Amino acid sequence: KVNFLGEDPDLKNNEEEEGPARKKVCLPIETIPLCYNYNQHKLTEIVRQQYNLSTDIYSQSEYEKLIMSMRSG
Repeated sequence: KVNFLGEDPDLKNNEEEEGPARKKVCLPIETIPLCYNYNQHKLTEIVRQQYNLSTDIYSQSEYEKLIMSMRSG
């Protein structure tokens, strides 16, 4: 471990070595979604108007979809 700017090397750093609070949460595999939920981004036209968002919904052409697919690997 490297100490910077006068840190005391004998002083225990509580952030890094916190006990049970630092454990990672293990979730069962069944709770992990297998596909992306695009519906979380869909807004009604009324909500779009309320927040002054564009009401013109953009849709990609087949060519743009192909280009994005090729770029993403």
